[in-house]
Amino acid sequence: MATETFVSRQLRINYQNGFDAKGFPIIKRKAFSNIEMNASSDQLITVAEAIADLQELPLISIEHQELQNLAD
Repeated sequence: MATETFVSRQLRINYQNGFDAKGFPIIKRKAFSNIEMNASSDQLITVAEAIADLQELPLISIEHQELQNLAD
């Protein structure tokens, strides 16, 4: 049976930084590493929205990424 080992967790906040020549949005990303493993999704959203409120660029999305090692 496979086992999972937690490696890291990252919170990403994506902002719109204008448009390119073809009219597509230019995305600027701010990433925060070393996120507590037991932080809930609600807590991550609350923190990300508080950080986004301090920025001049409009918030596009909030992402959460976990990296785990898999082994047999």
